[in-house]
Amino acid sequence: MAVAAYASLLSLAHVLDQIQHPVHRHRLRLDTEQLRSLQEKVKHLQDFLEDNHSQRKISQEVEDLARQIPVFAYEAEDVIDSHVAYVGTSPDRSDHDAAAMLSSFCQDLDKVIQEMDFIIKELMGVVKEEGVEVKEPKPVVDSLPTNTSSSRVFPSGGEKSNMVGFDDRLVQIIDQLTRDESDLEILPIVGMGGIGKTTLAKYIF
Repeated sequence: MAVAAYASLLSLAHVLDQIQHPVHRHRLRLDTEQLRSLQEKVKHLQDFLEDNHSQRKISQEVEDLARQIPVFAYEAEDVIDSHVAYVGTSPDRSDHDAAAMLSSFCQDLDKVIQEMDFIIKELMGVVKEEGVEVKEPKPVVDSLPTNTSSSRVFPSGGEKSNMVGFDDRLVQIIDQLTRDESDLEILPIVGMGGIGKTTLAKYIF
């Protein structure tokens, strides 16, 4: 289940990177500090899962807590998606309606941040009781400077994806791979050379 948790965090991190591009951030009237707080929680959980997985076998208590991570991560994505959809489909909204929607969005996002903070504290408490050294979370840096495009910037190799439909395909594949099914599922990525198969597989991994 830790794999599903990590995949859901990757997906959310990707969404957060996308909406914080200067063009989107201005149009969506996003609270930079609130988004940075959410990014820090996501990064903290990612680092924890990476370190915990590489150092030792994950305990059942940690596994049980990790099962809650995808719920909160997808909840955050739903909140963001709803806000983006509202802004995109309501160009003639009144200032009052826009302010009310923005307030609701911020409240919903803050709820998710608090839920993730609770999970982090619970996880830290468990591993400390088990005598495992806990690393300090790494600070979040701006992932999209003002002169970049809105394409996803990959952490390895500095590659950018300009593939048509990349985001939709990525989410679809991650969803298939993280379903709660007992059977192993293999998803082949095939096609002619140069269309981005390796880039897609690298980001999913």
